[in-house]
Amino acid sequence: MSAVALAVAALAHSAEAAAKAPVAKLPDARVLRAHGVRVTWPLPGVTASLAAGTVLRVKVRPVSPRRRAKVRLALVRTTAAGRPLRTLFAVRIRRGTFSAVVPGPVGATHHLTLTAGRRIYRSVITTAATPTAAPAPAGPVAASDYVSAVPPMPGGSYIDPPPALPPCAPAGAASAALRVTPAQVAPGGILAYEVTNTGQRCLVPTLAARIERFDGDAWVFTGMSSLLVGGQPYVWAGGLYSGSVTLRPDAQPGRHRLTMVFGVRQSEPDTLEASAEFDVVAP
Repeated sequence: MSAVALAVAALAHSAEAAAKAPVAKLPDARVLRAHGVRVTWPLPGVTASLAAGTVLRVKVRPVSPRRRAKVRLALVRTTAAGRPLRTLFAVRIRRGTFSAVVPGPVGATHHLTLTAGRRIYRSVITTAATPTAAPAPAGPVAASDYVSAVPPMPGGSYIDPPPALPPCAPAGAASAALRVTPAQVAPGGILAYEVTNTGQRCLVPTLAARIERFDGDAWVFTGMSSLLVGGQPYVWAGGLYSGSVTLRPDAQPGRHRLTMVFGVRQSEPDTLEASAEFDVVAP
């Protein structure tokens, strides 16, 4: 085959591949209302560059309590050209919040998709390197520095507190609620978590966390391959704390639970645990 023929064939193949690549398009609020739902999309554009561990949340609400329309939300790993490779997180809902965690490695491409009837909307996400914080300037430490916001650690999320961190009550009940998504995850997959401080005491995040599998009549410790945490010095009453964990690649299918451990501020060494269950499924 001549060089000219090869060039023509290559151009034709590129055009065919481009034609088959999914089109990125933000959700159309008018079309979704006609479908029966309102959707809050977490990304302002059709493309985004986000660090691994970033939690994406899509809120879905029905237009009317009588409408029972559902939408499908998914995070799909793709090639650089946009060809789907594997669905990482997916759910069909008509009310609630879909949460997914942007996975690595750096340079990986994913599509956050919403399907309503025959309409498909998507944003293209490229996994970026976690930015490195600039070194703090040298100088004396002022008292006000101790009440400034603390930046998040890589992969965690951060809820901005008031200008001064709220005071911690020296007495009262300490409690927390833990939520994980997705409800089903494959071995080696990423599980997002969100902890709400439902008590009156401040909670101090620790690096103590564990994943256990239910083995007939008892919970058996299995471990995890990594833990990404939020960056607050403490979680005030009503505050949120979130991040993600990566399961071991050899995790066995079955019922599991994640347990997070917090210290109770001004009551050290007292601790509090919050757990949430999920299923590990075969890939």
